[in-house]
Amino acid sequence: MTTENHTAEVSPDLRTALGTIESMLDADGYGLTVDQPDPGSVQLTIDARPDACEDCLVPKPLMSSIIQSTLETAGLGGLAIELVYPTDPAS
Repeated sequence: MTTENHTAEVSPDLRTALGTIESMLDADGYGLTVDQPDPGSVQLTIDARPDACEDCLVPKPLMSSIIQSTLETAGLGGLAIELVYPTDPAS
């Protein structure tokens, strides 16, 4: 998992919670970048590697739900989550 931060360190609890999702994505050829601009929000960017299985990446709304559920289970349900998918238009 690549972690970046602007003003706050990515919390160890967040890293741990996202580890399962990172492993799942990695197995299908995707990477996960975590950017935590402040303690109350997180931006998760999923990037496709050249060997990525396009059919293996679940639709974005389902992935958002998986991430939300994972973070809630880890006691991090209050975070504002921004999810960036490989198919999102570049900004």
